[in-house]
Amino acid sequence: EKARSVIDQNVGKELSRELLDVAYGVHIIANANMVRAVKAVSTYQGRDPRDFSMLAFGGSGGVHAVEIARSLGMKRVIVPISAGVFSAIGLIYSDVALTLSRACIEIVDDIDHDQITGAYDELEDEIISHLSIDRKLIIFHRHADLRYVGQAYELTVPISDGLLTRETVISLTEAFETEHEKTYGHRFPGEKAVQIISLRLTGTVIPEGNRSIDPLTTLRATGKKLQEDTRLAYFGPELGRLETTVLPSRAMIGDIPREGPLVIEEYEGTVVVPPGAKASLDEWANIVIDIDSTADNLAGSIKQIDPYRLEVIKNGFDTIADEMTLIILRTAYSAIVRDTMDFSTAICDAEGQTLAQGLTTPMHLGSFYDAMQQLIKQYDGRIDSGDVFIGNDPFTAAGQHLPDIFIILPIFIDDILQGWATTIAHHCDV
Repeated sequence: EKARSVIDQNVGKELSRELLDVAYGVHIIANANMVRAVKAVSTYQGRDPRDFSMLAFGGSGGVHAVEIARSLGMKRVIVPISAGVFSAIGLIYSDVALTLSRACIEIVDDIDHDQITGAYDELEDEIISHLSIDRKLIIFHRHADLRYVGQAYELTVPISDGLLTRETVISLTEAFETEHEKTYGHRFPGEKAVQIISLRLTGTVIPEGNRSIDPLTTLRATGKKLQEDTRLAYFGPELGRLETTVLPSRAMIGDIPREGPLVIEEYEGTVVVPPGAKASLDEWANIVIDIDSTADNLAGSIKQIDPYRLEVIKNGFDTIADEMTLIILRTAYSAIVRDTMDFSTAICDAEGQTLAQGLTTPMHLGSFYDAMQQLIKQYDGRIDSGDVFIGNDPFTAAGQHLPDIFIILPIFIDDILQGWATTIAHHCDV
């Protein structure tokens, strides 16, 4: 009741909105912030989240997961058994492993493979000594941190098991450039030297005995003693309050998938299966939620622009600008860019108005509008999808000096110009 009162008094009355609508607004804004966190370990790392399933754990993970997955275009959410204490279970069941690294700053084409072999042998001896266990009971995996000469951030690539040869070492260049293209969208084959920065070795202790569990037997025995219930649950202004099945245990899902709306309230966590999704149990007693991407409640809600949805849209633009910033920062060859962040990124609307900026030095942002107005005026009627505009005229960009160069990309949706992606940085980094 105290939570209801605080939200109603401090937010609801200020916005002249009902309590349920305000609470739902808090929920979707929290989801939007978590989308940015997911992107930090997916799209920011060159991984498309649509290629993966989302694993939801923590007491409230199952409450937010489906809508976060929908926002990212993901089709499936998996909620493991005992999700609310999943980290603790992981600590009990995780493998014992140790990773050690050693600096090895060399150009890949110049390095002696015997030097790398010797370094890995020494790392292996150190790991065995630290773990105090027989070599036969440890599995080793080798990795190397590499970058183009002049960059300040490395990418880690695996090194194949077995005898290290000259060919194995040379193949690191291809592995690195493949990872570089996957992460940042480009590579420089044959143009820039690739440099090893450090070698990494991970030793994992082979587990003893059988660590598998059989949760289904216990769950189904428990489920027979429980009863399902129904109550009204709120799923946003478009769907409103819906009669919703409430299960006190995942065991009650049974062998046939259950359609949403559905709420599963367990001792250490809650799972929400909204309309347009269905839940089933797999052989490990994970709740598997399959999502109908066409039933996106949030997308439908955006038709009504209110403070909550406006915050979600703003968050989306900020996420894109931040991703642009990280790509430039991590691939830069200039200390001005990577150390002082003396560059800017922004998303603009079709008229050149700034909608969002990346987390960089903001001194350039005042120049974006003038540069955009000049570009739109000069090329009006001649702007096509796939064009890229480059400019550094200080007289049409609010006085920016010559070394600062704009790179501007028009954004088309259904063949209509809807906005612009813009960056400005010193010319040595273009």
